[in-house]
Amino acid sequence: RSIYHNLKDAWSDVATIHTKCAAARFDGSEIQYGELHQQATSIAASLQRRGLVVGDRVAVKLNRGLDLLAVMTGVVLAGGCYVPIDTLQPEARAEAIVYDSEATFIVTDKAETCQIQGVQSLTVDMLKSGNPATYVSVLELPPSAAAYMIFTSGSTGRPKGVTVSHGNLLALLAACKSPSA
Repeated sequence: RSIYHNLKDAWSDVATIHTKCAAARFDGSEIQYGELHQQATSIAASLQRRGLVVGDRVAVKLNRGLDLLAVMTGVVLAGGCYVPIDTLQPEARAEAIVYDSEATFIVTDKAETCQIQGVQSLTVDMLKSGNPATYVSVLELPPSAAAYMIFTSGSTGRPKGVTVSHGNLLALLAACKSPSA
């Protein structure tokens, strides 16, 4: 059982305690928790400035790497729900995921416009330009709040979204850390 109610609080504590430790390595690059936290709070501040409210879904179509980790963390810090989209997905499937998830934003690595009305297209560079000092910590983020939404094709071939809450993800992480796991 986790002592935290949401990923935002758990992440903030880990990043504060382990500021100088390696948070991730990818393709020969490394990022420390302090730097990742700074990037994530910049991204969270940018999303908040653009109107993200708690529970908004943010589709993220990025290649694997440190930017993806920063955006995913920034979405969670802002109180949003992370919706991953594989960059190798056919465009029609990616658009179906954005539409079906009712995403408010889509984040990509290059400027491209989303054809779905009401969805703001953003790039990583746009989000990283946010001022971390303007980040407003989300005070109320219950364990039942959506952390991420994953889509699978199912038997029909049409993507189906499954939402995972902060509480469920924290329980999974706690179980994986448990000596009896």
